[in-house]
Amino acid sequence: MTIGDYQRLGGLPGLEARYIEGHITEAERYFAHTKQGALLTQKQIRNLLLALVNRETLKTVPRSIEELEHIVLADHVGEVKPLQQVVQDCLDYLQQREVIRKRIDPDTRNELWLLDHDYLCAGVLEAERRANRWLALAEAGGRAFDEAGSHLLKKWRTLLSPWQQLVLVMQRLLGRFRYGTLRAYVLWGLLRFMPYILVPVLVNYGWYQWSAREQAFQILWKIGVSEGGEPTPFELDAVWTLAISNETVRFRFLEQALANPENAKRFSRCAGIATRAIVGLDPSRREKVFKEFILP
Repeated sequence: MTIGDYQRLGGLPGLEARYIEGHITEAERYFAHTKQGALLTQKQIRNLLLALVNRETLKTVPRSIEELEHIVLADHVGEVKPLQQVVQDCLDYLQQREVIRKRIDPDTRNELWLLDHDYLCAGVLEAERRANRWLALAEAGGRAFDEAGSHLLKKWRTLLSPWQQLVLVMQRLLGRFRYGTLRAYVLWGLLRFMPYILVPVLVNYGWYQWSAREQAFQILWKIGVSEGGEPTPFELDAVWTLAISNETVRFRFLEQALANPENAKRFSRCAGIATRAIVGLDPSRREKVFKEFILP
């Protein structure tokens, strides 16, 4: 094995996990080909091995056959009795592969099962993490979030990315993941979507305002052409366009019309009909024009 292969497999934890994963896969295939009826899944076999591990001390924990049956078959729907013998057969199979071993309890004289050696604990835990990597990712992030305390920047950095959030949703829909106590942490993670929402909103708002300003400028450019008399058809068409425009365009028009003396002069030549086009019959709009453009 080259150094590249070693790193690609995840280093020592990866090798330990692959060793355990290999035996779990082989056990499942063995019973699939040799047994009839009830079978154990890879998840159940993995749970069997996990029951023999102390996560804190990384030491193997002795368990009785009854304890292991209860742990492995806890989520099983249907008749349990046929699977109890399969659990025993699986223990015997893994013992032959030197993954687990049994000993006699000196006090009760009952058989107890445990991993063949403590160094296998790390491999079992890593195999579980790889099989439930999204749950492990969420749990690790939740712990980091709690440990960050009141440090907002650290909390922000612990939140799952939008892509990871979407994957968790898919895993939840497929029944492979449950939020449980992580629900609050995952909800906080929705804040990570805000930049992706705000940027399009701000861009759209900026484009809307720019477009309104351009429309208002085009209308203002068309009026006030004649220096006296009745408005020309060209000017009336511009005023009609102003009248049917949205409120933003109307107020951008008024802002530009009063922005400098030259624009104000053009506006004054059609002030009457242009003002009616802006205000219409809406009293609230008339009041807004008065407060924002007349009083100042």
